[in-house]
Amino acid sequence: AWHGASDASIADFEQAMRLSPRDPFNYNAMMGLAVAHHNAGRHHEAAEWADKSLRAFPPAFLVGMTQGILCYVAAGRLEDAQRLMAECLCRVPGWRRSTFVAPQWFRSAKLRAELVEAFITAGLPE
Repeated sequence: AWHGASDASIADFEQAMRLSPRDPFNYNAMMGLAVAHHNAGRHHEAAEWADKSLRAFPPAFLVGMTQGILCYVAAGRLEDAQRLMAECLCRVPGWRRSTFVAPQWFRSAKLRAELVEAFITAGLPE
C-alpha cells in the first residue's frame, strides 16, 4: 500500500499526546492521527479523530478543516464533509476547483488526488 508509514505515524502521534496531554496544540496530533488512520484505510477511526481535532482546533484552522473533509468523505460521512466545505467556502469564498492546487505537504501524489476528489464530493464549486 502507498501508506506504509501509517502505523508508525499513529504510534508517534499517540506518544506525543501521552507525553503532553494538556498541550493546547494537541489538535494537530489529533488531526495527524486522523490522516494516519485514513492512510491506513481505517476510515471510521480517521473520522472519529477528525471529530476530536475539529472540536479542539481554533476556528481559523483551515488546514484541519480540509483534512477533516478528506476523512469524512472516505468514511461516507458526506453531510459532515459538506458542512466543513461550506465553512471553508465562508472563509475562502473564491475557492474553486479550477484554481485549487493540492498542498505539497501531502507528499503522495495519490493522496493529493484523493484530497481533490474529496473536495469535489463535498461540494467545491467549479
